[in-house]
Amino acid sequence: MNSLSRSRLALVVVVVVVAVSVAAVAPVLSQEAERPENANISPPADTTTSAVETEVSDESQQYTVVATNSTAMDIEELEAYGTVGTQVETQVELTTTPDQISAVRNLSWVSEVHLAQSAEPADVSGPGAADTLGVSGLHEQGITGDNVTVGVIDGGFDPTDPAIAENVANTEQFAATGSTDHGTNAAATVVKTAPDAQLSLATIQTATDFAAALQYFREQDVDVVVAPLSFPGFDDDGDHPLTDDVDQTRADGILVINSAGNDRQRHWQGEYTDTDGDGLHEFDPADETACVPNCETVFSGSLQVNLHWDADGDDSSYRVYLYNPVREEYLVGSTTIISEPDERFERIRTNVPQQPIDLVVQHTGGPADDELEITVFGAPTIEDPVARSSVKPPADVPSVVSVAAYRRDNEQIASYSSVGPNDAEEDVVDVAGYTNVEVRNTVFTGTSAAAPQVAGVAALAADAGGPDVTADTLASALDTTAVDVGPSGRDTESGAGVVNATAVTAQLTENTTDSDATFQATRAIGENPTPGGNVTVTTDVTVGNGSANLGVSESFTPTVGGAEIEAVRIDGEPATPTDLTASAADETGVTTAIRATALSDGTNVTITYQVTAPETNGTAVTIAGTATNGPDTTIEIGGDTEFRTVTSPLDGTAGRYDTDGDGSITAAELGDAVTAYGQNNLSAAELGDVVTAYGQS
Repeated sequence: MNSLSRSRLALVVVVVVVAVSVAAVAPVLSQEAERPENANISPPADTTTSAVETEVSDESQQYTVVATNSTAMDIEELEAYGTVGTQVETQVELTTTPDQISAVRNLSWVSEVHLAQSAEPADVSGPGAADTLGVSGLHEQGITGDNVTVGVIDGGFDPTDPAIAENVANTEQFAATGSTDHGTNAAATVVKTAPDAQLSLATIQTATDFAAALQYFREQDVDVVVAPLSFPGFDDDGDHPLTDDVDQTRADGILVINSAGNDRQRHWQGEYTDTDGDGLHEFDPADETACVPNCETVFSGSLQVNLHWDADGDDSSYRVYLYNPVREEYLVGSTTIISEPDERFERIRTNVPQQPIDLVVQHTGGPADDELEITVFGAPTIEDPVARSSVKPPADVPSVVSVAAYRRDNEQIASYSSVGPNDAEEDVVDVAGYTNVEVRNTVFTGTSAAAPQVAGVAALAADAGGPDVTADTLASALDTTAVDVGPSGRDTESGAGVVNATAVTAQLTENTTDSDATFQATRAIGENPTPGGNVTVTTDVTVGNGSANLGVSESFTPTVGGAEIEAVRIDGEPATPTDLTASAADETGVTTAIRATALSDGTNVTITYQVTAPETNGTAVTIAGTATNGPDTTIEIGGDTEFRTVTSPLDGTAGRYDTDGDGSITAAELGDAVTAYGQNNLSAAELGDVVTAYGQS
């Protein structure tokens, strides 16, 4: 784990609710059941009594046994204590009863034993549906993910489902199949984006299974791996049992793509605070509870609470409880899962009958200088969430392409999409992908949908780029061609921006030569349009060396009402479908790519497109972009860079003094005209025209 000046306490709350509506699991509190206003409560009277239940059970559970090294591992000896499961490198799973664990820990080759960490899917409920912009155009041009294999990791698949059956190359089960809907939807999203990509499907349940799946994909030599799930049992500092496995997979030339998580609105993080000295953490001054899902509703369903902290070798200890604030009753307390010198992990798993639920954290021993981190899965929110550092493993590992969720219906990052940095202060949200994808007669949601959508785009780019395209090249292209959204520049919500399928494919289109050709590119923008009207844009490119492919990518800031390519001409003649490897336009920009076989030295390429302007008067739209000649030569497109919506362009003298081009005369612009009149540079009639326009503005 990352070493900090203050040790950290990570509290991860995972809420897993049966699949019914939010209204069904979280009705509004009645007046008789309202929470008390003062949330300063009494500590548990006795944390060892049966009055506070724990998770301890005599039934068999699944554990992860870690060996000192892989050669020391003695599976035959371990089988005497239970059923041995997935084995990978130094880890092996063991299903046994809790009373056997002490003996297992005492085996000479065992370094650590803890309850197995389970994967959590990253889907949510959400409105609307969206298809990936530009993808259908790439399909029409023959870019379909052919000769590319995508490995998908999930809790279960139906390989016979018509949406994926023809694409499934192989399957491997590292765990018993659970529900197949989530995994099949993820695989179908890859196929919808890259319809000729091959699928390699790995069924997992635990972190050890996940590591084994990555090892399997390395042996299968897949091109891309996507995992639309997370392991909230690990601290999100980028350094945990999954780190080496994903790093090795990337080092072996396989791009690993993972959902960032859906936890932005159900995450809280801050230092342990106890100003009144009663041993209970204060989420806010005089508030020792955090409501789930909020303070106006009750909760029912399965509930899991994970409590982490970076112990830094000290003896700090904490316990997390579920608390009913109306009855002033502690319901359940946590059980120790991991107790290592540098990592501690407590957990609650229980089923909650309908009632108001709060979280309470108690300091039970040692130093009290740690940092708390709370995340809730299943419930839509928690009280006073903190978005920062809500990303979940393994998306917290820098070698992973971590994907946020972008909603096309409101052109924003989804309100639930997890945010960076990780707990080591590394920026780990890389790009955003479209969520709410229609597959298998349903709408697939959350970052669970966004990650396989980006994996499909990566497959298209690998297809276009050819067999020599590397994982690092794919990751870089996804990043550099993304469309910026939200705050200007890279940010912790969307990373570089929304993945642009046509732009990334154009950048990686396989070239016939690695040329250092030079060329020129200019842009001409027509007359300023009225709000919602159209403006014509023409981009001219002169190729200096026709032996390399040509890519032209232009973006609009802010986004516009839409765009449509009218014509692509090569030396005055219309380009044929064979000439083009990409040609797409939407509200974010325009992308065109032309094969080197259609070009020669001095070839002129003209791209003409119509832009539908924003509906608001006076909106300035900037068009920026580059032309690329192969992978190593890129230039900025010169010429015009901006147009502005105007109610009606002013003519004559009034138009001359309409300096901001908004179709109206402001007081300042009228003042300029009066000054010119006083200097005899403007006639009375001309001044009258300006005054009339001012009166009509």
